[in-house]
Amino acid sequence: SAFRTDSGERDWQIATGNDYPRIGSLSPDGKTVYVSIRDEIWSLDIQTGRRMNVCKHPFEIMDLVCIPDSSQVATVSKDGRIRIWDPINETVIREWRGHLNSAQKIAVSPDGTRFATSGEDMLVHVWGVSDGTETTSFAVNVELESLFLVDDGNTVVTYGNNQLRFWSISERAEITRCSPFPNVSYTVLS
Repeated sequence: SAFRTDSGERDWQIATGNDYPRIGSLSPDGKTVYVSIRDEIWSLDIQTGRRMNVCKHPFEIMDLVCIPDSSQVATVSKDGRIRIWDPINETVIREWRGHLNSAQKIAVSPDGTRFATSGEDMLVHVWGVSDGTETTSFAVNVELESLFLVDDGNTVVTYGNNQLRFWSISERAEITRCSPFPNVSYTVLS
């Protein structure tokens, strides 16, 4: 469902059968919201909720994010692979194995040049968006609930096991951590 910010009234609602949207990301132009429903990416018109396109993913999607200054969407899935999609043409642009088991989270830098992924292997990998080249990786020793790239893509922020941690990409090391936090889990629509 989409709700009006000024009145709180529902603008539109989509029918998804027995499934519900797991993750969502707003396009850079603010006109499209991309949601994952099991193994599909739905492109929805933000004004009307009309489903414009569906990308069929080979495995269940665990996380997705829109890449700034582009029309591309990046996903991670249970097969450990990272995929960059052209959702307008419903095609995969490129894909590669990123994690040994399920890839769980993905975050993109504000400038759209890097993204980070995490998985059940408890590793964070940092990749170049343009070619998928891995620039670094490091162990976080916990499955993550949230993952962010901040500071122009130079710092990774992780949340897992009730700890917020900051990591230097260039040093491949933890900078600081904040804990304890209330045992809260949340979802961010980026």
